[in-house]
Amino acid sequence: MQEVAAAVVVLMEGATPLTMESLRAYLEVKGLAKPYRPKQLHVMNEIPRTPSGKIQKFLIRKQLTELSTVEGAK
Repeated sequence: MQEVAAAVVVLMEGATPLTMESLRAYLEVKGLAKPYRPKQLHVMNEIPRTPSGKIQKFLIRKQLTELSTVEGAK
């Protein structure tokens, strides 16, 4: 299975919902090259962190893999 670029975000309370279209427009304005732009957008309640505050990327990957497996089974 090939990995794809994904944006994983946590919205602040009261923030307007983020859509893939608005994210793409923002990244285009900021000058991010197309190959580096995310293909997926995932909004989470919180990002898993270690006790020292580092992001646990392996847990995020695991959650996204499980999510894609469930969606693929539908």
